[in-house]
Amino acid sequence: MVEDLRHKERSDALQAFGKWLKKENLGKLKKSSFTLNEDAGYGKHFVGRYAKFHQLAEELSAMTADDYLHCFRDICNLTADLKKSVVDEDDDYVFLAGTTLLTMDEFLRFAAPAMNYHIGSICKYHQ
Repeated sequence: MVEDLRHKERSDALQAFGKWLKKENLGKLKKSSFTLNEDAGYGKHFVGRYAKFHQLAEELSAMTADDYLHCFRDICNLTADLKKSVVDEDDDYVFLAGTTLLTMDEFLRFAAPAMNYHIGSICKYHQ
């Protein structure tokens, strides 16, 4: 179920988003609009995950044919972790007018730095 947030919840969500932008050195929030820094798509936010991506890729490349055939769970876990090091699908999503939902990671990689993005609705997703 998806629901729009009430005023206080919206205000709290915006405040948390602003703190996150600042902590990750990604950009600045002003009221309900934000701009991203020039290096948001390749900065601090992705550094640790890039190292993890390489570590997991090395682990996968070290697997033998026997591992591949008989270690199903290990392979599934490693490939899931590898994908999560590229894009965290459990994170927040962004909907840009005329597009589909983008994960926050995808948005950060493709968003235009210094462009002003207005935050319209904020929704909470419940399973």
